[in-house]
Amino acid sequence: MTFYKNDKKQKRRNWSVKQRFCGFMAFMVMFIYVFNHTSISLFFAASSGGTGTPSDAVRESGITLRNCPEEEVELLVMSDCTGYEAGDFVCLDVYIKNNSGEMITDGELRYRAKGIREETAYFEDPDGDYEGEAPDRMTGLRIGPGESRHVTFCFDIDEEIDKTKNQKVDFAFSWEKEGRTAKAKRTFCYVAGGMNLLLPEIHNQDGDDPEGRTWFWAGEPGQMTLHFDLGKILEIIEDKLENEDVIASSSDADIASGSDADKDYDSDMDVAGGSNAVTASGSDAQKDKVHGSGAVIASSSNAWVKWEGDSVLGGEKPVLKELSCKVETYGLQLDQFHVDERMTNADYSTGTRCSFKISRDAKLGIYYGTVTATYEMKGREYTSTQGFAIQVGEGEDQEVVRVIRLIDELPEPEEIEEILTGFEEAGDEAGYEAYYAGLYEQVMY
Repeated sequence: MTFYKNDKKQKRRNWSVKQRFCGFMAFMVMFIYVFNHTSISLFFAASSGGTGTPSDAVRESGITLRNCPEEEVELLVMSDCTGYEAGDFVCLDVYIKNNSGEMITDGELRYRAKGIREETAYFEDPDGDYEGEAPDRMTGLRIGPGESRHVTFCFDIDEEIDKTKNQKVDFAFSWEKEGRTAKAKRTFCYVAGGMNLLLPEIHNQDGDDPEGRTWFWAGEPGQMTLHFDLGKILEIIEDKLENEDVIASSSDADIASGSDADKDYDSDMDVAGGSNAVTASGSDAQKDKVHGSGAVIASSSNAWVKWEGDSVLGGEKPVLKELSCKVETYGLQLDQFHVDERMTNADYSTGTRCSFKISRDAKLGIYYGTVTATYEMKGREYTSTQGFAIQVGEGEDQEVVRVIRLIDELPEPEEIEEILTGFEEAGDEAGYEAYYAGLYEQVMY
């Protein structure tokens, strides 16, 4: 018995099968179209879009942007701490995202750090799913394709640190892949007793939403604001301000009494060559800036903290110099990146606001990134980092992640047609029906 007999009954069967196949293909096309053109988000999804390359670099006013390629597994490390002093308790949020397209069943997360009390360090699973016992590492971690795992790492900073010092925590995630051990790494840097990055503020520029959304459409403009906490450096600045107030009062008294206006003051104090005129850093206008009047300073953030390329006005003696930030994104391209403005606030921190536009080719998902800030103080360089995430699409539906992953696993239409044609030519009606039923079940699952 041949697969297709030349009779009316078989022709009707042939037409029925082909009709169902066409309906199936139309359903697939519509299904994929709808999911690719809605605002539904993939929560920590792995689909890459607008993938940049290391050459996509922009440098402007001390800020550098690099759109980097997506990695197989990515680590995101963030901290909501506002300062890092000797003896402080620190808790870091660590996210592990699986972009490999394969299930990870035996992942291991480890750390290496300096400047902490090792006996106080431990990993913790906020969701309570981890069954391991060793606090210094997490083993047997399972992460599905397109999924992420969130853990925390907590520790006490060494209380014996008695000066401003660079510190770091290195994280390494390893898993088995094709008979070898693969690794992903990320380093969190902070400055004990120094200036550190706060969590970046990222939101859209929707005029209809004054507070700004935290998720974006592809092609939509957005803003990233970088703020810093000065830590103990604040005490240095306040001491200088107090000294300048004393100098200003003394200078006024000298002028009133007709004394020598060229009196030479302590070299540590910010005056213009010892003249009777207090410099911009000690003037009422500058103190107004430092105390947070809301004034935006375009060419220089303030007298105490200078960005890379900022000029130092006569008499100014910045506490921190050559501040710069490197922004890196992984798997997501930010276009038209530029610095909008600089600002100061009441705690003497300095900040900057940048604008960008999400690539029009960006796909739904949440993408990781890192900001690395460096600066100089007393001839030494210090580094502080913060992670961030940018969400393309609205919502946080894990079910959508699963559905999109299933769509990605479907064979291409050309492949389906070729296989069905093969069954038809071979006269394999059972194989034809079984393959069709499998595809239908895969789509409807």
